[in-house]
Amino acid sequence: MILIISTCEEKLSELEFVKPIEDIVEKDVEKDFTTKHYSQLTKSDAIKADKLIICGNALKDTQYLGGIEKFSFLKDFEKPVLGICAGMQIIAKIYGSEFVEKTEIGIEYINISDKDVLFDNERASVYQFHKRVVKPSSDFKILAKSDTGTVHAIKHKTKTFYGVLFHPESRHKEIIENFLKI
Repeated sequence: MILIISTCEEKLSELEFVKPIEDIVEKDVEKDFTTKHYSQLTKSDAIKADKLIICGNALKDTQYLGGIEKFSFLKDFEKPVLGICAGMQIIAKIYGSEFVEKTEIGIEYINISDKDVLFDNERASVYQFHKRVVKPSSDFKILAKSDTGTVHAIKHKTKTFYGVLFHPESRHKEIIENFLKI
């Protein structure tokens, strides 16, 4: 079972940031899923899941930053996790990474420096929509950066935890599909 975690403050935002991910997971007929808002999340919910996908949210949604402790279970979690935008920020913060305020919206080219199961190309145009970027801690290896130097994809060095700052639910759905194959 895949646990999809919403970080959206408003239900309407879930149509843009959560529903497309549900649709991608639903097309994979072998995968059951459930969706839960992070504020209702328990460690038990995560333990029952085979994989976690932590979704992104609207630019104005910052409430999740005050609830990052809800994700402290990730320190001991051993199953695959994909964090998208805010989800990447959450994973990174749990492991001591820093944020830098930087608004980036629109299409950006990223260079994939370390090919991994998520990526099929060495360069891709992605859709970005964020107000803060991540300076990853030494727990992560950088998989992709933009031409402007923004870190757009990370992987934990010892766990199957991935973070992407861009929105693969908008462009590059195959990244989510590749994650589901892990």
